[in-house]
Amino acid sequence: MSVSSQPPGEPVTWPNLDECYLLSKEALADQLAQSRALDSKATFVLASASILTAAALALHQAVAGVAGTTAEAALSRGLVVLANLLAVLAVLAYLGVVYTAFRAYTLRSYDGPADPRQLAAKYVDMDAELAKATLFATMVKSYGDNSTILDQKVAWTRNAVYALFGESILVALVTIVQLFLN
Repeated sequence: MSVSSQPPGEPVTWPNLDECYLLSKEALADQLAQSRALDSKATFVLASASILTAAALALHQAVAGVAGTTAEAALSRGLVVLANLLAVLAVLAYLGVVYTAFRAYTLRSYDGPADPRQLAAKYVDMDAELAKATLFATMVKSYGDNSTILDQKVAWTRNAVYALFGESILVALVTIVQLFLN
């Protein structure tokens, strides 16, 4: 946005400023919507992992109450050790889900040009075209900053999903081993 091509004394104009401004405003709104959607996904993953862990604990308690002594005590002890090891790994995977979902959820600093105090202090008395051009430049910077944050949020949310998948596999293995104990 160069003003140098303007003749002296002429009002500052940028022919495509309105369109660029509106598109940038929409892009910032889209980024905010994407951030909120990622927060929802992280919340869903955390809730799913919590429910899975609670169900696994309930199943483990039910199987422990039913299990008795059998003739294959040595094999049974080995399976119990394996089941307990897998259960510990499942809890560690759950903690991984909690941590990664927390990291995704806490990436919330989100930039935008519309701080009302700043608008009142800087732009109220400014030429309309110049104010719009300045706000547009701020939107471009905010969009870049927000893109970096969104990329990190996507990565942490993806890691939370992977941890949930790992926890699901471990809980399934614990369940299978516990079924062999009975």
